[in-house]
Amino acid sequence: MTYINHRTNRIKEEIYSEKLSIYRRKLVRRRRRHHHQKDLRSKKSPFIPVAPKIIIDLIRHPFTTTEINYLSRGPTYIRPNQSALRPAHQREKQIQQCLNKIIDRLKQFFAKIENYPKIPVTSPLYKFYSDRLRTYFTHCYMKPLSLTDQLRARRELKLVKSIRRKLKKYKLVLRKTDKSGVFHIGCAVDYKRKAVDYRLTTQAYEELNTNPFNQTIYDITHQLNQLKIDRKISESQRLHMVPNRATTELSYMYNLPKSHKEGTPLRHIINTMHGATTKISSFDINNLYTMLPQEESLKILGQFLCAHECTRLNGISIDTIIELARMVLQKNVFVHDNKFYRQIVGGAMGSPFTLTLANIFMWYWGKRSILSNLPSRELYGQYIDDVFFTWNGSKQNLTKILDAANKLHLNIKLEYHISKSLPFLDIFLQNQNGTLTSSVYHKPAAEPTILCFLSDHPRHIFRNCIQTTLMRAARYSIKNNAISD
Repeated sequence: MTYINHRTNRIKEEIYSEKLSIYRRKLVRRRRRHHHQKDLRSKKSPFIPVAPKIIIDLIRHPFTTTEINYLSRGPTYIRPNQSALRPAHQREKQIQQCLNKIIDRLKQFFAKIENYPKIPVTSPLYKFYSDRLRTYFTHCYMKPLSLTDQLRARRELKLVKSIRRKLKKYKLVLRKTDKSGVFHIGCAVDYKRKAVDYRLTTQAYEELNTNPFNQTIYDITHQLNQLKIDRKISESQRLHMVPNRATTELSYMYNLPKSHKEGTPLRHIINTMHGATTKISSFDINNLYTMLPQEESLKILGQFLCAHECTRLNGISIDTIIELARMVLQKNVFVHDNKFYRQIVGGAMGSPFTLTLANIFMWYWGKRSILSNLPSRELYGQYIDDVFFTWNGSKQNLTKILDAANKLHLNIKLEYHISKSLPFLDIFLQNQNGTLTSSVYHKPAAEPTILCFLSDHPRHIFRNCIQTTLMRAARYSIKNNAISD
């Protein structure tokens, strides 16, 4: 058996070192000939490329053409056979983690199921299913790769390591763009400068001298315990919302470049996935989330609940909901660039509660500023900070309404466009002789691609991309010719 393994490895080395180079040269010659013929054809019939391009915001860069092409595949690209290059013990650990996650979810689901007989947690069925699943995972993770797949996996891993070394050596930052869906490479100094300018401009953050993690955990736990003592929440609700010190982490801020805007400003997002207040809380208006006034937003939240006759939610009164919401807003602490901060204005973009609160705040703003001045026959649509409505009056009166809406609140500054045709989200709306028509709108900032075909996604994902795009075109387009366009 040892001799067979030795001979197999020798044959692989011979193929890789001797014969493979010959095949590679042949492939290179064929590829060059193909591209030459393609260039000749393109001169006769020009075409529009759809391949995404990485945005390099540098005068010079250290990356090779191969590395640039690899990064141009985009953030959605999945490198194939990543686990196959890891040591066996790491793959065993990964198998065990996947197995535990699946079995735990199955036990929770079948223990709470209502319409069918429940399965006890100690049932031997779980052991039988777990063994079968482990056999399947072991086959998937441990089976040897073909020589072609091995070479591709090692080549792409080498590219990734080379890119990481150069990013670290030259102090560069690689980020996914805010809306374009491609990578952006910029200088770390520029990112830091823009982040400082943003904090100084908004005045929404205060720097802390010490790590606020322990104090935040204590304050939230103490307030929840007090709510339980005052019988404002139940014991089960307290246990659901109280932070677990073992799994709770200090939130952190990261930045996404808005390459579609002049000067490439940054969108600042706070990752609160494992934050202390996450369990409690389970554009275009400039900096909407940051500029939300906290106390006014909480007051509007109470008005919204009263307007929809929600006096109690899950047994919790409106006053208690506002108290919990205030806790989420005021205990928003995070780390950025090795410094600790607390947000004192608005809410954290990235928190699910901030999105809900922003929706409610803009509902109140739109109701006072726009809806109160619209005739009943007009159409009105709103998604957070994007508003669309129809108007049959004079342009002068419309401008007065919009200017008044712009002065209604100090922190709410809007940009408006008046036209017979304009985009709203991903729909293009037109007034054609008194008839409102719609079609699909492609944002100029977005790349005309969804997924790289070389990505290691399951095959059904590629089919779903095409099907979803066609369904979207059919639903959005009123006229048949708009679908083909």
